[in-house]
Amino acid sequence: MKGLFLTDIYMAMKYCRSYLLIMLVFIAVSFFGNDNTFLIIYPIVLAGMMPVTLVSYSERCKWNVYCETLPLTRRQVVTEKYLLTGILLLGVFLLVAAVQGVRLSAGGHFDAEEYCAFLSPLFAVGLLSPSITLPCMFKFGVEKGRIAYYVVVGLVCGVVAAGVFLSDTPKLQTVLPSHTALLLPLVGMAAFAVSYWISASVYAKRELD
Repeated sequence: MKGLFLTDIYMAMKYCRSYLLIMLVFIAVSFFGNDNTFLIIYPIVLAGMMPVTLVSYSERCKWNVYCETLPLTRRQVVTEKYLLTGILLLGVFLLVAAVQGVRLSAGGHFDAEEYCAFLSPLFAVGLLSPSITLPCMFKFGVEKGRIAYYVVVGLVCGVVAAGVFLSDTPKLQTVLPSHTALLLPLVGMAAFAVSYWISASVYAKRELD
């Protein structure tokens, strides 16, 4: 398992450095921006989707086939990708949360309940993105799984646009009260757990080229 983490770290350092730069730029801009939801959510979604990119590179260089010769089970391969996804997602989410907390406090607009209610859906969306994409990648491979990637990106953009529109609507609090929004990460974690079970099951039966 440690070897799998090291492999992904090396690949991320070679192929995903631009991702890290983009995330830092968006987080920095969101600090000086004016409550732009897209600037806040994009780094979280990008962090959750980075392991999907690593799966793609692994398959292109036939690492997934070579990995069959190692003393590793396919479930361990899937487990490592989901653990990496969770670590990256949580790390970037905490960084975004800290930056937004400082921004709100500096502007004198910090309210703990509203702050948590705003961040909770973002973490849920960050979990849902890889929860949809990773099973498709492990089942169908990179080329067919890429379709799911584009669908998820489109859905995220649609959700963000709808969230920005509804956030200006007084009825939103009636539809989604703040205490209800705090439960959304639990929904995301449940979806993530189900996604892991599906990925492990389908990848165990997949025939590699």
